[in-house]
Amino acid sequence: MKKVSKILMSLLFCFAIAFTIAGCGKSVKITAATVKNGTLATTIVVGSTLDTSKVVVRYKYDNNTSKDVPASELEFSTVDTSSAGTKKLTITYAAEDYDFDVSINVVASEADVNSIDQLESALLNAFNAKRTSNVSEESSFMNPDEPLYVGDDNRFDFRIVASGEDPLGNEVDNLKKVRTVVTVELINGNGTYTVLEGDDLTAMVAINTEDTELDFTDAAVGKQFRVTVKAANANPDYEEYTYFVADKIEVVDGYNVYNAAELSLYDNLGARNWAKFKEEHGLTGITTNGIILQNDISVGRDDVPEDVFWSESSPNYSTVKSKVPADCNFVGTPIDDAGRGLYERDIANGQQFKFIGNYFKLDLSSFPKMVIERTDCASESPIGLGYVGEGSYITSHLTTFFNRARGTITDNKTSLEYKNINFFGNGALNTEEENSGAIILMKAQYVKTNVKNTVMNNFYVGYIFELGNEITVEKGSSNYNPNIGEYKVEQCKGFYAYQCFFYVWGAEHLIIKDSVFKHAGGPAIIGDHAEIQGSDHHTGYPAQIDVISSEIESQVVPTSVWFANYGMSQQVATITQAEQLYNGDVLPATGRSIIVDTAEDGYTPVLNIVALFKAGALSFDPKPSQGYIRFFDSETDYNKHYGLNNEEQQTMTYGLDMMSTTKQFNGMNFCELAIATGSNILESSGNGGFINDNVATNYITSAVGTLKAMGVYGAVAANLNAFGLTEMPEIFANFTTLTLEQQKAAIINFFTAAPNAAIGIYMGDNKHALFDEISDFAAGAADVANIINQVRNWADKSYAEGEFVNLYIGSLGM
Repeated sequence: MKKVSKILMSLLFCFAIAFTIAGCGKSVKITAATVKNGTLATTIVVGSTLDTSKVVVRYKYDNNTSKDVPASELEFSTVDTSSAGTKKLTITYAAEDYDFDVSINVVASEADVNSIDQLESALLNAFNAKRTSNVSEESSFMNPDEPLYVGDDNRFDFRIVASGEDPLGNEVDNLKKVRTVVTVELINGNGTYTVLEGDDLTAMVAINTEDTELDFTDAAVGKQFRVTVKAANANPDYEEYTYFVADKIEVVDGYNVYNAAELSLYDNLGARNWAKFKEEHGLTGITTNGIILQNDISVGRDDVPEDVFWSESSPNYSTVKSKVPADCNFVGTPIDDAGRGLYERDIANGQQFKFIGNYFKLDLSSFPKMVIERTDCASESPIGLGYVGEGSYITSHLTTFFNRARGTITDNKTSLEYKNINFFGNGALNTEEENSGAIILMKAQYVKTNVKNTVMNNFYVGYIFELGNEITVEKGSSNYNPNIGEYKVEQCKGFYAYQCFFYVWGAEHLIIKDSVFKHAGGPAIIGDHAEIQGSDHHTGYPAQIDVISSEIESQVVPTSVWFANYGMSQQVATITQAEQLYNGDVLPATGRSIIVDTAEDGYTPVLNIVALFKAGALSFDPKPSQGYIRFFDSETDYNKHYGLNNEEQQTMTYGLDMMSTTKQFNGMNFCELAIATGSNILESSGNGGFINDNVATNYITSAVGTLKAMGVYGAVAANLNAFGLTEMPEIFANFTTLTLEQQKAAIINFFTAAPNAAIGIYMGDNKHALFDEISDFAAGAADVANIINQVRNWADKSYAEGEFVNLYIGSLGM
């Protein structure tokens, strides 16, 4: 197994780093050199002059340091552009006697051919291929039918690909500077099209027909267009190949991004040294309300400011150095800053920020992890602080995109939106220690966030949602709006998270809808009850999550990396003992299992742990906390549960609910299996099921009908003495061995024979909350016929996939 060292100071530092080359008089040598992205055009047209004035070269040294050198300190060889082909540019850094070569692609233009035989848009081809791709579940999108989004802040480039014949009849490919005829049509609300001409056209867009670039105006924002592009000099024999159509373009307020350098415009905080980076790439002074990807973007070491990485001038460098083995060099390793991101965005009151991917991939697989490679240590170091050997792991905190509300938010329009992006991280879901140093995808604090139609793979954590409207605007104030700070994830996918897909730190409301998230190293979702004051768990901010028609799972073994790292392996292993509640050892066999599989060793049980709730802390703390995760099979069930869209309010949920101020969990229909670790008691799966070990009715089952029957049976049994029924009625004899239909018949017979007793049980202190689902009881009536009919209609339904049971774990709220 590959050995790596890890930096363990993750939670201690948030740094602003001024980078200087490390050396201090030591002799260091250049080991590599690269031209920084976006500072040199490597494809130019025949006869043009190569512009090297903006070149910046990053030189890397054998002590893990690096240095950026501008064009003014470099020498450049002459490049022959008189003919097409791949040419060589030699860049020399005389101060350190180092040179290297860069390939320059010199291409033909329309002037070099008689006519155009083929005209395509590389951008449009890629957009259509990516949105409809079904190569794998992990890469395909839930919704492939979104339009092509275009920003109005800068030009939109179709990235023309053209070919033609030269005067000798030879085919010339990869032509540039091709004249086109561009037709723009406005798509009307009724689906008709209006061709834009004259002032109507210039009011919406400026067109460069030689490069086929469109620069939309503010007036075009929010409108949709159809754009047809034809070659002006088309070969009539190939006319069908010399045009293309963009069926639907929607203009938004934002900046079209084609490379990693332009992605720097995401950051508007300036806490990192993005100012220098933007200056190098000609992006100084540009602000935007949106980022729209128009290409696959790869983000590596050279695509972010230098202060992301450790240098000898970094704050607290000496402190960390003292804790790292002397033979290990961590210079150049990313600083695992808690509360920081590569790109940081502050969203002020009333502002909206959009991040739209157009189905393109944002790839961080080449970005360094927060680890020291084994090759950066001179020898095999002992396991200890600063060096984590085989079988040990760190907790990562560095986030790719860090978003927060700026100031007090009172306008419900204030929001963050992510849409149609394929995110790929630098981690993997395996036992390799270095993957614990992978990066987090996104964090949002306080600001209303909508994430729609995204795909996520190989991040340490996917989405972190922190706090919400109670922090931003206090309840009871005139500016309070319950939608501010709401988080919503819809039509999204996620796979192979090293820790979890969602980390919910006190978020007042997260909705996950029509989504699929599978394969995490720990629970699929972690919910923290944040900012608990002392021992009073009613203070602070519980995590509150609604899941609608979504598939969320994390099949793990008790010794999985995440559980082992946080000392939970034994607790999770104990949960497997609940298998006896399903296999017939305690209750009648259900035909289902808490164990979904066995590991490769053939005997270690695999469990599906959907969610874990805990008090806000680094490790799992079993002290009392609150929170909930409520599952709904459909949006209709969600609306009924909350009484939305004029639906009559009724309980339609299952999962884990710890929001009660008593020992009774309120508002739940049932859950597959909930573990209340605070008292080490298995929660009843039923609506209002007690988790008090003095109550003998903690039945766990997987079927709605059986669950309801058991719940009402328990309520009857608990109230017999109060009604002078000192012995169990004969109709309830051997109740637990009966089939569902026999159980329902027993309850119906009880209601028929003793309606007054049934009504008294409903009114009693120990009644089961499932009685509330019987409408006549809830209305204070006692129509035995209707009660019987409702009992008869109890369905035998399972919510878990197949024959297995989902797990939800939480600290007992008391």
